[in-house]
Amino acid sequence: MGWFDNMMRGLSGRKRSVPTPSAADSRLEWTSSVAPRAGAMRKAAPTSSFPRFQFTAGDHVDSRQADRFLSIRVKLRQAFTPSQPITDRKMFAGRSQTLAHLIRAIEDQRVHTVIYGERGIGKTSMLLVLAEAAKEARYQVVYLSCGAGSNFEEMIRSITHDIPLLYHGGYGPTSAEAESGKTMADLLPPGPITVRSAADLLTKIVGTRILIILDEFD
Repeated sequence: MGWFDNMMRGLSGRKRSVPTPSAADSRLEWTSSVAPRAGAMRKAAPTSSFPRFQFTAGDHVDSRQADRFLSIRVKLRQAFTPSQPITDRKMFAGRSQTLAHLIRAIEDQRVHTVIYGERGIGKTSMLLVLAEAAKEARYQVVYLSCGAGSNFEEMIRSITHDIPLLYHGGYGPTSAEAESGKTMADLLPPGPITVRSAADLLTKIVGTRILIILDEFD
């Protein structure tokens, strides 16, 4: 057997040694293996942070919540508000014929009108659009939302408080009472108010037309 065979046999009988990692190498290897997971946790933290409003009270976008679709969501929320009554006539759709009947009843026939129906079908939206149309025609509009505990005296005092005294036939526009900012409510008696006394006061209105809207009158 030649020297080459002897050398190869000696090498094959040896155990190959693998270098054992030192403590520093072990720490380095562990740090590098968990670093990506720690970084992923840091990136995911904002999504699990404390909830915030996306818009300010002035409908400005919170820069901390901004993304490229946020402006689109703002427009959708402003256009689609099924749980809120319509306040802008441009957003009012349908029921034009009903609105026309209401205007004709008030303007031509001078009668009281009652709108009734199930909740959520748009009664308040109809009244708000009607009020806007009346204001454009220079009506004095008094809008009152009634409650379960509302009574006649409370309603009359609230209504007459929004009617300036200058529209009372017994007081001119330049009278001291009118110029001081008094209202029709200042002419009401301090005690209980009857239907007759309220009617007598309201019949003395001159120089304008008053539209009184009582919402939730049930």
